Amino acid sequence: MPFARNEATRFISPTKTPEYLAAGLPVVSTSIRDVVEPYGRLGFAAIADSVEETLVAISQVVAEGWAPAGAVDQFLGARSWDATWTAMDALLESRLDQLRADERPVIRPQGGVRRIPEPRTPLEGAATMTLSRGRSGEND
Repeated sequence: MPFARNEATRFISPTKTPEYLAAGLPVVSTSIRDVVEPYGRLGFAAIADSVEETLVAISQVVAEGWAPAGAVDQFLGARSWDATWTAMDALLESRLDQLRADERPVIRPQGGVRRIPEPRTPLEGAATMTLSRGRSGEND
């Protein structure tokens, strides 16, 4: 995965890395931060920043093989979208529980006092969208 190393790519997180690994493909990439850590550090991706380094890395992968599939699968399984959503949802629920339980007034530096408002329900005030099959006017 050759990436130009510049300000535009400084903070990218290539989604192709876990996709290629999940497909059982070896990965050789330029030293993009989110590839180096954790994939390069764990030996799941070879890091190469020049043509020569890339050729050497590809030759090594062909000659020696690459990361064991079981280790890659275990690593990726712990970082699935389901696992990510579950962790995010738990954090949000925890924070909402804290806000609901906090009955203390908030004192502002100017001397004013206000109470923390009760959190809204998840869909309150949210925009809605209707999805339909086909072009506009069909299947209505």
